[in-house]
Amino acid sequence: MPKPSFVSPKSIPTHLSLRTPSIRHRNLTVSY
Repeated sequence: MPKPSFVSPKSIPTHLSLRTPSIRHRNLTVSY
């Protein structure tokens, strides 16, 4: 997996957490 892709999701953890529930955030982390 490319590095920018990995940094992108990690850079938007707060926004994702606030917009989507914790379950979605965990699924994204596991997916990556």
